[in-house]
Amino acid sequence: MLNNAQNKWFKFYVKGEGSEPSESHGGVTALASFCPQTAGGDGIEYNAPNWASLAPGEVHFSSAAEQTIVSPGTAPANAFTSGTVCTTSASADNASAAEYKLPEAPAGGYTIAGSTTVIGEFAAPTATDQVVARLYDVNQSTSTEQLIGRATLRPLNPGGGFTKTVFQLHPQAWPVAAGHVVKLELLTSDSTYARNSNAPHSVQVRNLEIRVPTTEAPGSDGGFVQTPLPKYLPSGYTLALNFAPAAPSAPHLTSGSTPNANGEFALAWTSSQAATSPTYTLQHENAAGGWTTVASGLTSPEYTFGSGNAEAEGTWTYRVTESNSGSEGEPSPASEAVKVDKSAPNAPSAAADRAPDYAGNGGWYKDSVTVSFTANGDPALSDGSEGAGVDLSTLSAPETFNTDGSHDASGTVADNVGNVSAPGTLSVQVDASAPTVEVSCPATAAVGSKSSATITAADGQSGLASDPSGTVAIDTSKAGPQTIEASATDNVGHAASGSCTTQVVETTVVSGTVKQKLVVKSGEAVELTATAKTKAIEVQPQGSLDVEGASTGAIKANEAGVIRICAAKVASVKVVASSGPVVIGDGEGCAPNSIAAGGNLQGNTDGVTVVGNTFKGSVKVSGNAGVTFTNNTIAKNLTVKSNSGTVTDQPNTVAGKSKLQARKLAATKRVKKK
Repeated sequence: MLNNAQNKWFKFYVKGEGSEPSESHGGVTALASFCPQTAGGDGIEYNAPNWASLAPGEVHFSSAAEQTIVSPGTAPANAFTSGTVCTTSASADNASAAEYKLPEAPAGGYTIAGSTTVIGEFAAPTATDQVVARLYDVNQSTSTEQLIGRATLRPLNPGGGFTKTVFQLHPQAWPVAAGHVVKLELLTSDSTYARNSNAPHSVQVRNLEIRVPTTEAPGSDGGFVQTPLPKYLPSGYTLALNFAPAAPSAPHLTSGSTPNANGEFALAWTSSQAATSPTYTLQHENAAGGWTTVASGLTSPEYTFGSGNAEAEGTWTYRVTESNSGSEGEPSPASEAVKVDKSAPNAPSAAADRAPDYAGNGGWYKDSVTVSFTANGDPALSDGSEGAGVDLSTLSAPETFNTDGSHDASGTVADNVGNVSAPGTLSVQVDASAPTVEVSCPATAAVGSKSSATITAADGQSGLASDPSGTVAIDTSKAGPQTIEASATDNVGHAASGSCTTQVVETTVVSGTVKQKLVVKSGEAVELTATAKTKAIEVQPQGSLDVEGASTGAIKANEAGVIRICAAKVASVKVVASSGPVVIGDGEGCAPNSIAAGGNLQGNTDGVTVVGNTFKGSVKVSGNAGVTFTNNTIAKNLTVKSNSGTVTDQPNTVAGKSKLQARKLAATKRVKKK
């Protein structure tokens, strides 16, 4: 059958006869040799879609030791130029040959399918030197061997020292039985198979590899059969179709950068071997692990992640496998990591430069506050790897606020690929101004009248810590300017004040002689100057009287406003139920008086002050609120009783009897202490 197929192929493709055989595109068929051939029949048939896949596995052998292939050497015992593959010879080592023995075939054996490859470093002195290779199947149990492959070689670079060379033996489909050993023998002559060199020399060999193709898949025979190693191609050679190329170089960036924010960049790599029909598969792996395919069937050693096929977020490494219209070769080394960070960094923290100067009402700062921002790192990427990291140079600068009101500080930060965080914010309240204080009062007021100032304080920011708002009575006890002052402090410590002045005036000033009784009516304020003289004075309810050195008869006042008598000569004094202060000499600005008779001060509610006067009659002080009665001279009796508040009723000079209230109070206190 195989002979018929070969004949048809030669007729059409070599001789140009007949039509193209139907089997010419049908793959590869191999018939294994078998012994004894006298039994007839065919060996085991092996079919594959192409030559490379006929032998998916390989038995490897290597030896670094240097050996000498001696010339002229000892001729082989059997020329193996007649007979068949079943011809046997006694197994023996040739002392002039370089010999290499593969490990003993495991149980089940293995089948050679194809050309055994020999790679080694050879040193031949001249261009006429040669190496003849023989491959044996050695049956150790019978000490016999069969020749199953051979080839001749002219070593490269004669005279140039050790040079790496590759050659293949004649192809063979041969079952190696369990326990058998495959042996390679290198000679300088093998007559009559190969013509002997005219001037032979010994040849050195080292770092030799033997690669035996097998029909068994990698991992067979307990791992004895391995994955085929990449083919060794001398410079200028192209790998035959269907054979897997050696691993390409690791992919590397040709455009774009790492880290990056958009997943757009380009990779390229370099084929290790020239192949007839190379295609590539690009794979990637992120920090989560596991290689997955990015693209396959690539015909150029490059790949671009563009806007329409951008790489996903993560930290990625890449590798490439190459095929040659067949199975893929070993993957390339992994690339350097490429980081794609599409996530913004964490929002920065915002913090004021100090605690609020006033914690209430949401917190307030006095005059100004500076808000600074602190980066909070870059979150992990979606595959769990670290992000690109924060670019601290992009952190927002501190913000200072120095005007009244609420302010929103906002800051961001970017990572090292330009992703910008959400803002970190902080609301702060600033009180940069003092409170307002308004004090309003009438321009004028009559002596003894009831008059008041209105105080209004406010603070539109932190609020008032002290608030004087309200009304304050104006002192109208004597004529002259009266100033009302008020101050307020806000909750962060700003202070402000305000004032107003009322001119207290007399409604009537008397400086001459009044022959009839002077009547001071309600709402009137009358001043008698030092030149004034009156027969008598009556002060009606809510009237006020100021006597400044005048001479007058009896003074009677009932429910008056203010009564002030200074440096005067008075017949007698009776003041009852005055609502304002009653002053008859005060030892300071109001000089003592001379009173021809006595005095009666009763039921006055705003204090009674009587200091340094001379009374020629008796004096009675009772039922008043607050009394100072000192340094007076009384010709007759002095009675001080039933007064409230603070009462000071001595020292005085009293000619008659004294009934003093303060003495009784002191005595009462002493009794209580006991």
